[in-house]
Amino acid sequence: PAPTPAPTPAPTTEPTTAPASTSPAPAQPTPAPTSASTAAPAPASTPVSQVPGAAACLEYGFDINSCYTEHGYAVGDCMCTPGKYDGQYTWYMWVCTKKHGMPQENRICSQNCENSCTS
Repeated sequence: PAPTPAPTPAPTTEPTTAPASTSPAPAQPTPAPTSASTAAPAPASTPVSQVPGAAACLEYGFDINSCYTEHGYAVGDCMCTPGKYDGQYTWYMWVCTKKHGMPQENRICSQNCENSCTS
């Protein structure tokens, strides 16, 4: 005799879960690496209104700095003074008449203070 086939189970109405995805999650962008040890901190921005002569220097297109503060002067002690070469304003200097607000003999700092404000 032939074997009897097993009965077919009735369909169920239970919800089925989708199989877990085996594909990796989408890659997230990685920020560019930075090196804190070599990055110089950005100098604090000084409001132009506190820097004597700044408006005149900016008028001639200079990107002024405050390097004089690295030589013991405070903001407001030195005045930005544009200089002419061949009839055009091509440089500026800092004329320091005070040191931390106290009058002193005038000192000249070059545009980038490479002379350490000793002139």
